[in-house]
Amino acid sequence: MISSMSGIVGKIKIASIDVTQDQVLQVLCNACRHEEFDTFWTSIGIEPSSIKNHLVFKLNEAPSESLSGFVEQTHVTMAHRSRCSQKRLRELFKPFIGSIVTVTASALLWSHRVAALSIKLPDHDHGTLPACQNAFPHITVWLADGAKAQDSNELPILVENGLATRVDFKKVMVLEGVISLWRNEGESE
Repeated sequence: MISSMSGIVGKIKIASIDVTQDQVLQVLCNACRHEEFDTFWTSIGIEPSSIKNHLVFKLNEAPSESLSGFVEQTHVTMAHRSRCSQKRLRELFKPFIGSIVTVTASALLWSHRVAALSIKLPDHDHGTLPACQNAFPHITVWLADGAKAQDSNELPILVENGLATRVDFKKVMVLEGVISLWRNEGESE
């Protein structure tokens, strides 16, 4: 990922708000206190009564170890090159690269293949952030084998059709991220 415009070489893949995995795991750890999330933990193969210890161990004692299926490069995709030209990505996000942004997580949505936090994006202090191009602003937090992060985009529709679950948090949870551009290695413009 690129946190300043001077480092841009090659085609931009996405513009994002990068949030640390530790912050995301902390949100999940806070959510695990509520029984309505037990179905999620069970569906991904973790005993609900042990999830807090599982996440606390990751956060405090083994930060370099990965958790099976949990996404490590957690972020909110603001724009993707499939929907935005390279020139437009630069125009929209150049003023914000490296800026710290506060977002709030309001719910966890999940299916048997993917789980994501529903995210609300604020206006930015230095002007208005460009609108998120995803109809469902989110942070993908967990993927089953063979699933892709982009599958999270379908979660609200799956919830409407009874094929996924949404549980709102009793209180929104605040996360801090940094605006950046991601590029595909080895690609030139």
